[in-house]
Formats: sequence, structure tokens, C-alpha cells
Amino acid sequence: MFNGSLLKQRRTERELSIGAMGECIGTTGAVIWRWETGKSQPRVESIRKLSAYFGVKDDYWDISEVKSVTSSSEKVLRTPSKFEITEKVNNLESLINDVTNHIEKLNDQINRLNDELETMKLIVDKSNSDNDTLKALTHLILKGGK
Repeated sequence: MFNGSLLKQRRTERELSIGAMGECIGTTGAVIWRWETGKSQPRVESIRKLSAYFGVKDDYWDISEVKSVTSSSEKVLRTPSKFEITEKVNNLESLINDVTNHIEKLNDQINRLNDELETMKLIVDKSNSDNDTLKALTHLILKGGK
């Protein structure tokens, strides 16, 4: 079943009137009101328009058996099978592993850069120390070794 309260919540978050919401997806405010109050159910095409408008998937609206008649054939939105869900979970796990590997590589690069930075700091400190020694020797030489 279509959850009209979700539509109302999304619509009000965007500060849209019922009429403006209807215009956005090519229907009327009265139709939107009927969906929000549960007086009627939107067709699949309308759900797709709502989903596209709000940037959500069709199943966001808690659809269990919304039907649409198009060219005398009936379309039914269905719940994905256990296999489809498992496949999606496996794909997500693979993506998570890929991201984790990339993060580890980036951390390795950061550690190498930090090591190089520390080495450069030591070189600069040594250079400054050598510069101070050179100044002291120059000072002694100019004073005639005194």
C-alpha cells in the first residue's frame, strides 16, 4: 500500500502546497490530497513521477501491491526476491571492500608523505644548525680569532 503520510511529509519538507505538488508531477491538488489521506492509491506511473521528483526509489513509498492498467495489461510492483536481495547485499559488500582498500592505500600514502615531511624538517633543522655554526665561525674570524 502507498503510504500517503510519507508523501505529505516530503511535500511539506519542501514547503509545497498540495496544488503545487500536483503541478510538479502533472496532476491536481485534489488527487494529491486523496493519496495523502489514503482515499485513493496512485498508479505506478504516478509513483514513478513522485519518486523521480523526490529522488527516492519507488519502494520508498511502502508499496506492496499497487497496480496500473496500461494497454489492457496489468503491471504489479513486487517485493524483490530473497535472491535479488542477497545479490544486492553481496554487491554492497564488494563495494565496501573496495572503498576500504582505497582508504587503506590513501592512509599508506599519507603515512609516507608524513615520513617525507619529517625527513625534510630534519634537513631544514640541520641546515639551520649548520648556518648558525657558519655564522659563529665567521664572527670569530672577523674578530680575529678572539
